[in-house]
Amino acid sequence: GGAQPLAASFAGASSLNIECQQSRIDFRLKTRYLDEQARDIDDALERLARYTQEKKAVSIGLLGNASELLPELVRRA
Repeated sequence: GGAQPLAASFAGASSLNIECQQSRIDFRLKTRYLDEQARDIDDALERLARYTQEKKAVSIGLLGNASELLPELVRRA
């Protein structure tokens, strides 16, 4: 579903939301269920680190395949 980014923000958390279709990211940005879109995984992680430091709840969309991006996120953890 598309409400997870909004729910995270309401709960006071930043979130990284991987989506495989640009049209879905565009729709969630338009409807404000998503705050912004990262260019790539590096940009997404930089944004998350910055917003965490600033104690801001921001939802970030990232275009890609979760089966490829999740192992990379784990590798970097």
